Amino acid sequence: MAAAAKRRRSRAGRPRGQGERYPSGGLKRARDNGTPETQASRIALAEYVDENGVRCVGDTTKTSTPLDALLANRTITQEQHDAGERFGRWYRCVYGPANGRRPVGGEVPDKVLERTKPKLASAMAALRAHSRAQLDIAVNICAYERFARWVPVRGRLDRHERQVEMLIAGLDVLAQGVDAREDRRAA
Repeated sequence: MAAAAKRRRSRAGRPRGQGERYPSGGLKRARDNGTPETQASRIALAEYVDENGVRCVGDTTKTSTPLDALLANRTITQEQHDAGERFGRWYRCVYGPANGRRPVGGEVPDKVLERTKPKLASAMAALRAHSRAQLDIAVNICAYERFARWVPVRGRLDRHERQVEMLIAGLDVLAQGVDAREDRRAA
């Protein structure tokens, strides 16, 4: 009788949780994929039609920014995406964080700012040489990361063909820039 009571006492407390564990014994938390509405919007962002006319879904985990969404639904290429990211990084370095974000790591050192300002100026001049609207689209999508009405859903891209063409042309201008090669060498 004493052994049975002792066994019950040793099992006191909350029952051990079920699931995958870390080597330390701690329980791994289940991945939160969001609500069904969030999942549906991510799928809509990453949906594209392949060359055979079949509807496919790209990587839904990479739909947090407009450039990522456009890459996931195959509207832009990886090179255009990298050029847009680089332009956004330069813009935020010179003008400060966009969307009310708090700066990470404090102020930008003067040495980095001196290197970045001419790169941004030449990139903005190249975009402005084509049109002011092209510069505005590139700044809104790349630097401010604003989802335009036409960015998310593939069906809307057809209705806003002119804006998409201007963005793609702008990203091509940024990708062909001389400063892009210098930035890769410095990294």
